[in-house]
Amino acid sequence: MLWELWRRLILRDRDLQEIQSELWPLIGAGDCIVWIGSGLSKNIGYPEWTKAIEEICAACGVSYLDPAEDKTADNLISKAEECKNANHGVYKQKLSSLFGTSMPITRRAYSLLMKLPFRGYITTNFDPLLSDAAAMAGNRVLQAYPDLNPIGIDNTNTVFYIHGIARVGQTPVGDNLVLARSDFDQAYAGIVHALLLIVLEIRQRER
Repeated sequence: MLWELWRRLILRDRDLQEIQSELWPLIGAGDCIVWIGSGLSKNIGYPEWTKAIEEICAACGVSYLDPAEDKTADNLISKAEECKNANHGVYKQKLSSLFGTSMPITRRAYSLLMKLPFRGYITTNFDPLLSDAAAMAGNRVLQAYPDLNPIGIDNTNTVFYIHGIARVGQTPVGDNLVLARSDFDQAYAGIVHALLLIVLEIRQRER
C-alpha cells in the first residue's frame, strides 16, 4: 500500500506537509512495511555496490569490469560469482571486512525509523546498522537470510535482512550473503521469494 501511494505522490508536485498528511495515517495504523536500501548506509564507511565488487575482485585476483562494460546489476553479480568461484575463502573474508566492521558513527535516521510504528522492516543491506538500531530500540525480532520465516511478516517489529547480515554479535561474517549470481538464484527461488510473496499478499489484502 505504501509503495503504491509513494509512487503516486512523487510523480506529482506535492509539498512535504501534504505528503506527510497522507502517509502518516497508514504508518500510524501499523499497515506499512518499510523497505530500507543502501542510501542510509552511505557516507558511514560501508562501500557502494560497484566499489565493493571492485575491491572483492582485487582481493580474489579477478579482473574488474572493463571500462567499456556497463556496471549493470547483471554484470556485477556475474563478476561477484567469478570472484566466489576463484577463491571462496578470500571472497567471504573480504565481504566480512567490507560490511561486518562496526563503525564508530551511525545514522540517526535508523533510530528514528525504530520509533515509527511500522509493521516490519526489510533490508537488502549487509551492514549491521539497522540491526544495531533495532537492538537499541528493544522488542524487535531479527531474521537474516537464510534463516527467514515469512510468516513473521504478520507480526510487528520484525527486521528482515533478506540478503543476509555481515555481523553476528560482534563477529564479522561473510557466509550466507546474497551477492553472487548463484546466491541470488538460490535465494529468489526459495525463502526470499516466499517472503516477498507474503508481503505482496498483505498489500493486496489491505488495499
